[in-house]
Amino acid sequence: MGVIVVSTEKAWKEQLQRAKSAKTPTLVEFFCHSWGSASSDAVPVVAELASKYADATFLKVNLDVDVLMAVAEEWAVTATPSFFFLKEGNIVAKVAGSEATKLREAADKHLLVPGISRRYNVIRSHN
Repeated sequence: MGVIVVSTEKAWKEQLQRAKSAKTPTLVEFFCHSWGSASSDAVPVVAELASKYADATFLKVNLDVDVLMAVAEEWAVTATPSFFFLKEGNIVAKVAGSEATKLREAADKHLLVPGISRRYNVIRSHN
């Protein structure tokens, strides 16, 4: 599926609902700022993981967009980047910061579905 960039609260809610009803309902939310070096450092790792775990939904929530700050507050995002791994709508893991090893470990633990996970190229769509 790739990384889906959301820029409105409505688009975020739609993607969240879509992920909840998917065959393999796993969602990774990536909260970031474009101006933060830690967020920038995380982008290639997220792209790699989105390619490796193509059945998961990766949402990039750009906090430079003021309307999405309410989403960040609702999810208690205190640092960027922050990553939330969700299954069936429930948070199963959270990683704060851009440490690639921790992010990969969380992905391997929560996203690997034996016999299902496939490799695809990263796509971007703007909502």
